[in-house]
Amino acid sequence: MMEDRLCVSGLSEAQLRTVVESAVGRRVSAISTSFHHRITGHPGYRGEKCIPTFRCTASDGTRSEVTMFVKRLSHPEGGETRQIAFLAGVGAPIPKLYGVLKDKDGHDILFLEYLPIVYRDEDVYSNPDRLRRFLRLAAQLNTLPLPRTDDVLPSHADLFKIPEAQISVLTDVAEHATGGNLGDELKRFFTGGAPVLPHLQQLLARLSTRVKSFPLGFVHGDFWPFHTGSRDDSQEILAIDLGCACLAPRFFDIAPFIGPPDTEANPCMRSEDVARAYLAEYNPKSGGSTQLKEILLEADAVWTAWNARRVPWLLESALKGEEEARVRMHWYLSILATWREDRRLQSPYKLRARLAQAAVRPVDGASAVTPNRLRPEP
Repeated sequence: MMEDRLCVSGLSEAQLRTVVESAVGRRVSAISTSFHHRITGHPGYRGEKCIPTFRCTASDGTRSEVTMFVKRLSHPEGGETRQIAFLAGVGAPIPKLYGVLKDKDGHDILFLEYLPIVYRDEDVYSNPDRLRRFLRLAAQLNTLPLPRTDDVLPSHADLFKIPEAQISVLTDVAEHATGGNLGDELKRFFTGGAPVLPHLQQLLARLSTRVKSFPLGFVHGDFWPFHTGSRDDSQEILAIDLGCACLAPRFFDIAPFIGPPDTEANPCMRSEDVARAYLAEYNPKSGGSTQLKEILLEADAVWTAWNARRVPWLLESALKGEEEARVRMHWYLSILATWREDRRLQSPYKLRARLAQAAVRPVDGASAVTPNRLRPEP
């Protein structure tokens, strides 16, 4: 478990004492460190992480312990440190920041309150009450006041560039598909009717322009059930792992839960009802009056634009013969082919009819593939 200790290695007891005293609220004379928790899931790309438990003794002999989530940032700029400090100052629903130390290379080491993960994906997607609590947390985050300086919260520049960046990649996809290198479904998609490639490329260009026009807000940037935690003495859920937090189209976090148009992203609640439940929290907190059609249209465009980033990855895997990648590629391109600014305002019957036409007229509809098993990701 040596890799779990790297983020606190090289720090003296005197340095650690400052953050431990901040956490326990008293002066301590002795500290010991142990590691009983391990980082699970994907470790991320933004720094080393560990979950140490500090046992300490106060000057009066009282003993206590505190477990922290510690993150040694991989870059010396300190952007994430400024973000967390700002969020703490505006009362964001996030873990407490006990302190920040520097390593020998000048990188920040953040000492945060450790919160056990509250939900797994299936806990939220299958339970309306839990889903509403999750949506309430999203609304709390998305209505936070924005900082006055650009160095605190970066703009999600990638989202605005992604659709246009994939225009040339689609040319490669079409060439491989028509040549039969991506399987029968994608070959039929590109050869079964009117020219598909120019239509898809035009839609990506329109999507790029469209998402740039949306109002901006604070977004978590990686908002999933497994990025929530809760204190032992509270039922409140809090957002964790805010390394992707940024300024972006205001409904970026919620877009995957409203879902793409041919499937329900949440088995326990219709997409329109998810949007209504979110707006019931969002509007009072923002002081606005966003209408249902606004969030449906914005979330649809944001989801479709953001998922364009998967096209190069899917192409690489599909060329290796991976069937799942071919299914996902067919599914996404079919959804892209039906996008227009008012798509989510069509009646469900009319929309499903268009989607069902995919096998005959791919430019007018989407694939007959049923993607319920493919989680709509942000």
